[in-house]
Amino acid sequence: MSDPLAWTIEVPLLSTPVIVRQLAAVVLIPLGILTLLLVGLAWIEGSLDDLGAILRAMVGVLAILAVLMLVAILLFFNNRMTVSFEFTEDGVRSRVVDQRARVGRTMAIVLGVLARSPAAAGAGLLAQSNSSRFTRWHAIQKLEADPKRHCILLKGKALTLDAIFCSEDNFPIVKTRLEEKLKAASKRKVATVQDSRTSG
Repeated sequence: MSDPLAWTIEVPLLSTPVIVRQLAAVVLIPLGILTLLLVGLAWIEGSLDDLGAILRAMVGVLAILAVLMLVAILLFFNNRMTVSFEFTEDGVRSRVVDQRARVGRTMAIVLGVLARSPAAAGAGLLAQSNSSRFTRWHAIQKLEADPKRHCILLKGKALTLDAIFCSEDNFPIVKTRLEEKLKAASKRKVATVQDSRTSG
């Protein structure tokens, strides 16, 4: 049994590609769903002439949300987010522990409701759901390491399951421990398959 591994780190937001992609998803996913719903309603009601107005409105909302997010990241969060990571016997847990993030997510939801903006409220809810993740070892198919940014992506069959951010000092230790955990999980998976075949 290996020693437990846990650490907390401040992650730069706008200079980290995986974070930028996640932030874009937080805005684009609820906005895309809302756009599809409005287009669907327009089609059902036979008012496709309003399609241009709907798309222009959604582009306007996207621009406003993008500007607000950029201002919040630079002024409110100072382009930093505090995240904790913990390795357990079953998997790896990541958690946003920055108090400012909790306040920001709550504000996005409340303001979205008050402004009757499903996109803003949805962005806050999606961010809330992503504030803590637990990835089981057997779900990880491969690792994608970025030594320059001291980041390791946990890859599933089709999606990135999580991003593990390290310091310059603990990056080699974390990478080695992840590789060990994946090998152990792979061996257990093979042994389980062999046992099921034998018993069958």
